[in-house]
Amino acid sequence: MTILYILDADFTLIAVCDNFFSLMWTAKYQGPGSVEAHFPFDYYGALNAGRYIYRVDTGRTAIIEEIGWANGDLYAKGRTLEAILEGRIIPDFTSYAGRGGDVLRLMVARNAIADRPIAKLDLGAGGGSIGTDTSFQKRGATLLDACLQIATEQDIGFRVYYDFDHDKIFFEEYQGVDRRYAQDANSWIMFSAEWGNVTDEKYTLNRNSKNYAYVLGTGEEDDVFQIEVDQTNGAPRREMYVEARDIEYDSYTTRAEYAALLRERGLQILAENTEKQSVDFQVYGASDFALGDLCTYQNSVIGIEAEGRIVEITDIIEAGNIQKKILLGKEQVTITTLLKRR
Repeated sequence: MTILYILDADFTLIAVCDNFFSLMWTAKYQGPGSVEAHFPFDYYGALNAGRYIYRVDTGRTAIIEEIGWANGDLYAKGRTLEAILEGRIIPDFTSYAGRGGDVLRLMVARNAIADRPIAKLDLGAGGGSIGTDTSFQKRGATLLDACLQIATEQDIGFRVYYDFDHDKIFFEEYQGVDRRYAQDANSWIMFSAEWGNVTDEKYTLNRNSKNYAYVLGTGEEDDVFQIEVDQTNGAPRREMYVEARDIEYDSYTTRAEYAALLRERGLQILAENTEKQSVDFQVYGASDFALGDLCTYQNSVIGIEAEGRIVEITDIIEAGNIQKKILLGKEQVTITTLLKRR
């Protein structure tokens, strides 16, 4: 049974609910997920006073951003606790360097713990210096957007969760487990209708991509510092502009160093604008997978075997029944094999 706690702004328990009508809870590998729950009207007072919904079975928390009532239907909508990072910005021009996971922790520590602290927030266990070496400059963005930029570039997940027993909020970065069929270090997972563990499958390929960037740095009009980043690799050229004026060019930075910073930004933006493939399906039965895991998917109808990361998991709970939907590789699914279609 799924039990929900309704908490106030100080995370004090207001009400316990085990008779909600329905719950749709989406958790994301990167950034806030969405939550929508429908309740008996008896919970109107608690929801009106409440600020958070805590899910006992998973230990995850959502921020209540909207409540409403229509034709006898009482509902609450919001986002998961990662959205709390939206309440802080990076006010001053700041440079960060290190492995991707360490940069995430440093940004959160500087902007939401040491300075202008978010109540109860602290750094959790973390993933142990995950990601690759990177340099990052930012000013004016929300802390959430800055974390999303690094996480996307580095393929790192992050979560913010409330520890109910210890009354603390923790930020953690992580990467999922490699459970692809091609490896043997971990137990593997194959999602396939032929294996009887998926239904309602949807495959999407979006070819709207860019491969050549004009990256604009500091300067005005004809005196703009600009570089070009070519990732065509023989393909037809598809150009785009990338604004990178937030990357500072000062007396301590050489032209070559500044050009390298602009190139890194251009590569990052182009990586976000490649062809995107995703697979969306509903899972049958329990399985040993988690958000962020790398898995294998097979569909003999459209003739593909693909590998991708679990980037979203949605739980749909209604009338005591739980459905679990998975989104594999919202940004990129790698097609490893073209199968012979039946």
